Amino acid sequence: MLLLSTLKAPRSLRLALPLLILALLLGGCGSNPPLPGDTQTYYVKAGDTFYSIARRYGISVKTLSRLNPDANPSRIEIGDKLKVPTDAVVRHFAYPVSHPDYSSGFGMRDGRMHNGVDFRGPSGTSVLAAGQGKVVFSGNMRGYGRIIIIDHGGGFQTVYAHNSVNLVDKGETVQQGQPVARMGNSGHANGTHVHFEVRIHGQAVNPMSYLR
Repeated sequence: MLLLSTLKAPRSLRLALPLLILALLLGGCGSNPPLPGDTQTYYVKAGDTFYSIARRYGISVKTLSRLNPDANPSRIEIGDKLKVPTDAVVRHFAYPVSHPDYSSGFGMRDGRMHNGVDFRGPSGTSVLAAGQGKVVFSGNMRGYGRIIIIDHGGGFQTVYAHNSVNLVDKGETVQQGQPVARMGNSGHANGTHVHFEVRIHGQAVNPMSYLR
């Protein structure tokens, strides 16, 4: 009956319905909940909506809109930057090498997004698991060369790329500090190093915020 009534409604009302629905999502009764204290940058990907991003981070569309007052909730584009809360799960990882020699950081580099940090070292240097977890990928990947991906639960994964050799297979459980690969320069790499990423629900974040 509601659908039939809507179809028979004046054209001006039918055009206003999407705006009304968005207003209901952004509105709501009662006072505004406090905004998250710590935020990080989320880069909009294909298929994202304000609703799906808010759901991913466990907040309302209204809260996401308040965090991003300059964003248009109904018109976001791939590559747009949005503020989202830092994941509620507090997680710390160990460095992926025994003697970290930092060579490249997280962020834009030569006009492209660099989703991790690089640690250089001699060829064959042990690459260590940053935390306990399960290997969900061990093989070759375009650009990354030989790569290991470890799932740590809670939406967290770590990535180890450009290896000369992988020492663990998919499905293995590894412990923090366990050698999982040897440092190399496979894939698109300039010099011998390990490219290390931290991902939360598939989104790369700055690993330096999680390394101890």
